[in-house]
Amino acid sequence: MGTFAGMDATLDYDGNLEKFGAVFGPVLSYAAALGIDVSFENCQMEGWMATGQRDSLCNLAGTYQLRSMMVDAVGGAENLLWIPDPSHGLAQGDGVQGVLRALLMETPSRIRALHIKDTDNNNPEALHVRAMRGGFAPPASQRAHEWDVYGGRPTLIGFGGGGDMDWTEYLRGGATLLARGDGSYKPVIVENEDVWSKQTGNPAATWQANHAAHLNLAPLCYPLTDQGYQFNHTQRQVLQTPSVSEGMLLKTHASVVRAYAGK
Repeated sequence: MGTFAGMDATLDYDGNLEKFGAVFGPVLSYAAALGIDVSFENCQMEGWMATGQRDSLCNLAGTYQLRSMMVDAVGGAENLLWIPDPSHGLAQGDGVQGVLRALLMETPSRIRALHIKDTDNNNPEALHVRAMRGGFAPPASQRAHEWDVYGGRPTLIGFGGGGDMDWTEYLRGGATLLARGDGSYKPVIVENEDVWSKQTGNPAATWQANHAAHLNLAPLCYPLTDQGYQFNHTQRQVLQTPSVSEGMLLKTHASVVRAYAGK
């Protein structure tokens, strides 16, 4: 299961981590009993914070430091997993090497998948956050619009010029995180938020971008066969349907409600 943690703008980071433990602790316990993992992407979720807030971070998993603290907040729950997306680190000004360092610091057992999404930070129409402030978000007085936060625009590998990520190095570093130990690998997922395709609203352009990304990634992800670089379909896994206990579901729901109520 994939989700976001969110953030409470009225609390500091310590308060948010405590609230995360109170809310997601029962959820993770319930999910573990069903054999379900709960995965968080490292998206900063800019624009989701209430109007007027200076801090644009609205997802605790948006930075590596907070992700490690989230694990402690839920007692080290083994089914709390991550889905790293390099575009978010690039948009925050980490640079390619910074994104690669953060990736290699991850614990392999906590990686559910890797996202394939790039960002173009050489965009004169958007803000360059680090150059303006050196922090996470610029002051509201420097924004052309209230929703302006980051300097990058989402792109896909191999389409419309791509973006700033070094995908060869990223997937080379990610290979050890994705290896399952039985010769198979965890998923690599193309997430299309590309300005040249998905954001046009044109289905044909969206398909073109997905196809271009797939072709560009094929030599990096698939073995070479007589038909070119092809996915090994023997590695395809069948999804399992867990049995759900109504009593456990109600108990978990009650625990989450109490956590939100501060009781």
